[in-house]
Amino acid sequence: MGWFVLLVTALWLALRSRWAEVGDQLATLDAWQLALSTVLGLVGVGISAGIWHAMLLGIGERLPLPVSLRVFFVGQIGKYLPGAVWPVVTQAALARAHGVAPRATVTAATLFLWIHLITGAIVGIVALTATGVLPLAALAALPPLLALLTPGILRWTLQRLLRLARREPLRQLPDLRHLMAACGWAGLMWLCYGAHLQVLTVAVAEPIGLLRAIGVFAAGWVAGFVLLVAPAGVGPREAAIVALLPVTAAAALLVVLVSRLALTAADAAWAGVASIDLARLRRARPPAPPVGH
Repeated sequence: MGWFVLLVTALWLALRSRWAEVGDQLATLDAWQLALSTVLGLVGVGISAGIWHAMLLGIGERLPLPVSLRVFFVGQIGKYLPGAVWPVVTQAALARAHGVAPRATVTAATLFLWIHLITGAIVGIVALTATGVLPLAALAALPPLLALLTPGILRWTLQRLLRLARREPLRQLPDLRHLMAACGWAGLMWLCYGAHLQVLTVAVAEPIGLLRAIGVFAAGWVAGFVLLVAPAGVGPREAAIVALLPVTAAAALLVVLVSRLALTAADAAWAGVASIDLARLRRARPPAPPVGH
């Protein structure tokens, strides 16, 4: 319980700091567009759990879906603490209570980030090249990136990492079916995130195309991951998005701040929903009175 309180406190502070930056300016934006953007961000965050669950299944850990989602979403709050290890540490602690070895949870979390990083790079390159932001030569990076999503290379990389860490090899590694499922979830996730960003550009009266928005968000996420200098990639992601958005600096700044606020709130909402133990609530519910009494 103390650990969960610490995570929730960190998340609340993140929300509070963002709200102070954009609170006054939010009143000038269309409420319906803000609501639509927030819902799209909420859906995108929710879909990302599909990547986690597919990778967990891929390594042979078959947690019930509600338990898997609880482990994932509650663990994700840890990214708002300084240091990059807290989501994995939290997920490992939660999953261990359900019989999942920590090394399996660490592997699933690593694969989750790997799918994010590689698909984000691919989506960013394709979308930004198609919209004229990147030269056609950028497409030359696609074959090696796609190769990094093949079962053979992924298995070899994981086994090498486990050997270097002096850990026993996993009994099962993701096959093509699990990787395709994870990449499918990732594609839907990037679509939702891009739409979330595109609606915000409409809200600030400087709309951009959906394909450009998808590429900008994906590239920003990759930058935030590669240049991880703050919790949840805060800073590099926003800087990259501002640099790539074809809008005025003031509009771009407002877009990225509102986007960060909405996605932070989405993390909080999903963690709260996933924390509800419906089975326990049903057990605690008093029995219905007999008919006729």
